[in-house]
Amino acid sequence: MPIKHSITRRMQRVFLVFALVTTASFSMLILAYSWVIEDNIFNRLVAREADFIAAHHAQTGAVAEPQPAFMTLYAGGWDDLPAAVRRQRRADPGRIEFQVDRATTIHTREIRLGDQVAVLAANVSDYEVSRDYLPVVSL
Repeated sequence: MPIKHSITRRMQRVFLVFALVTTASFSMLILAYSWVIEDNIFNRLVAREADFIAAHHAQTGAVAEPQPAFMTLYAGGWDDLPAAVRRQRRADPGRIEFQVDRATTIHTREIRLGDQVAVLAANVSDYEVSRDYLPVVSL
């Protein structure tokens, strides 16, 4: 004779499954949101520095070096960047975030300096925290 479960037992299971699914969904939503916020902060930092370099060039005619140590100005444009970046940019010309290797992420901004195009690249790998918290959030 099969064992019949009470309605209370079934309701407990439904509630438990609902709570687990809701918790997992919100955890993934928070993780995705943190990635968006983090990327926007990096993009704003790069944009601010690019604006500074362009304004300095417009005023003085000289090319200023980026102030933050994690940023590099490639005066030769996209051709001076690593091959992985050039390859990804050919596939998606509007892209501004590039994965150089498993441990290196850079954010870029093109800058017009007179008649030449330079690229400001920020290696943000040391400042990314979302990746560090992925195992904690996904538990």
